[in-house]
Amino acid sequence: MVNLERTYEKMKNIKDCSSKRFIISETSYGIKKRLEFIKGNIEKELITIKDKNKIQILDIGCGTGELLTIPLGNLGIKILGIDIHKPSIQKAKEINPYSNVSFKYASFMKLKEDCKFDFIILSEVLEHLKNPEKALIFIKQHLNPTGYCFITIPNGYGPFEIENRIWKILIKLRIIKIVKQIKNFFNRKSIENIKVNSKKDTLNLNSHHVQFFTIRYFTKLLNNAGLTVQKKRNRAFFAGPFSDKFINKFQHLIILNTRIADKLPSFLASGWMFIVVHKEDNQ
Repeated sequence: MVNLERTYEKMKNIKDCSSKRFIISETSYGIKKRLEFIKGNIEKELITIKDKNKIQILDIGCGTGELLTIPLGNLGIKILGIDIHKPSIQKAKEINPYSNVSFKYASFMKLKEDCKFDFIILSEVLEHLKNPEKALIFIKQHLNPTGYCFITIPNGYGPFEIENRIWKILIKLRIIKIVKQIKNFFNRKSIENIKVNSKKDTLNLNSHHVQFFTIRYFTKLLNNAGLTVQKKRNRAFFAGPFSDKFINKFQHLIILNTRIADKLPSFLASGWMFIVVHKEDNQ
């Protein structure tokens, strides 16, 4: 009897450790805010659905799944994460503790035409695509008539993209290398160490932004694809290679950075989160 109790406690501890591993802490990028936005809205819809076993979520460009796909696993519904970066998918499979969550190394454009999903997630993907409208047409084709698509994109002319542009210029001028050397000299954490010690959306670091969105441009693409915005929310105010090194040192600044974004006009936010649905015929 004692052995059985010990076995039960061990199994319980393993389960607890597994769930704790995917507790997401907030950062200047609003990664926890993104998770709560998507998960909270899915949960609202699940309340009205009787047979949850038939519900399916597709996460396009899921990466490692560490910050979004896997944390959604405790919803208890089927989730498929797909990505064209093989190392990211391999890691996702290795760390995934949920039987209802699966990962596939594949392009979303090669999914069967009759595959329909109740929820589709397209987070930080469109800005990497040469033809984002083609991807949105795919969403239209594979989203159930009453389904919801969650799309997150950076503001192409907001604080995040501005910081990135400055960062790239400084790298070309070799100034960043000098800054790193000074930081290492004073035994502080280098920029590389900060990256290694943090959870990552993807292991694919060679996929750069080729699209720079405005709200007007994005809604035009949606309209052309037969989709429309049902809900929009700003994600974070400051984000990028400079501000995150300061903001992420102070918990109160992290919280303030994401909360103040909700009060700002859209053009001042670093990124946006959308709930997208099928456009009605009369729209």
